Amino acid sequence: MLTNNDRIGACGDNCSKCPRFIATATKDTALLRQLSSIWLQAGWRERLAEPEELMCYGCATVISCPNGVRQCAMTHSADNCGQCKDNKDCKILSEVLEYTEKNKKTCYKVFPVEIYEILDKSFFRKKEYLQLEK
Repeated sequence: MLTNNDRIGACGDNCSKCPRFIATATKDTALLRQLSSIWLQAGWRERLAEPEELMCYGCATVISCPNGVRQCAMTHSADNCGQCKDNKDCKILSEVLEYTEKNKKTCYKVFPVEIYEILDKSFFRKKEYLQLEK
């Protein structure tokens, strides 16, 4: 369930729950080091990253993202894909949601429930956060 304080990224990630975003905001380099290992285990990085490489201020602070979601949202004058009138037939969003489901299954198998739940609240509820499930 979303609250008014939740910050939702262009693709539906919940920045307010994201450990990278939180660690960056609180300047917690120890947490960023821990997250480097988690990101490696999840397959989101090919090597252990330095804390500076994992810092994240949210997609609103960047012009581009690796999946093209931020750029697409900007061209549609939307803060996120849930606000876009073309989201039902969007290939970019469809690919992101498919990739998210794959990651969700992998992380469920790989991580203890405490870590999985954090990742779930941060990244795996895109449809809910974008209000695509109406």
